[in-house]
Amino acid sequence: AHLRFEFRHCSTKEKGEKKMFGFSFVPLMQENGRTLPDGIHELIVHKCEENTSLRDSSRYLKFPFSKGHLLANNHQAIKSTKESFWITSFLCSTKLTQNGKY
Repeated sequence: AHLRFEFRHCSTKEKGEKKMFGFSFVPLMQENGRTLPDGIHELIVHKCEENTSLRDSSRYLKFPFSKGHLLANNHQAIKSTKESFWITSFLCSTKLTQNGKY
């Protein structure tokens, strides 16, 4: 499971659907089986064309999602990461933990 945030241009002149220019995402579970840790996360805003289809999440879930993830995994594919989107997460669950012990 993951959260995806879409960024759209809202023109005052054009009516109808707003043009998407970028998106960010964050997986709710880490590769080690733990949930996303509580705190502030700096997500990468990936640029995309207006007609980009994000219906198939497997196409973009391979991308790095945060600056920390980008540096930790030494990704070279992303050209520009100057655009950021900040979120704050807080887990409230009786079944999942962040420490991986249970």
